[in-house]
Amino acid sequence: MVGSEIALPQEGEVAKFRNFHSKLKAAFAIYADLESTTKEITPEKVESTDGSYTQKYQTHICNSYCLHVVSSVPEHSFEPIIYRARTETEDETKVIKHFLKPYRK
Repeated sequence: MVGSEIALPQEGEVAKFRNFHSKLKAAFAIYADLESTTKEITPEKVESTDGSYTQKYQTHICNSYCLHVVSSVPEHSFEPIIYRARTETEDETKVIKHFLKPYRK
């Protein structure tokens, strides 16, 4: 990768940090986990321009998630938000819309 070489200081030199603000702890961290199950579908062959192909034989159905905001500020604490589909056939778009609801205006 270009620009990813590690450059150590020469013997006797001191390493100096720039952009020290990048090492400061974030006030909040957001952890999210989406769970899904797979459902078999009628196989569908998709060819690309180079002659290779992918055969779709299953699809993922989103059925639950957990969203947890962790704060390093003691005055702010948050309970995890957990959502599970109510039925096996509940529309997965409903699960996603519920997940995004707190962030919409």
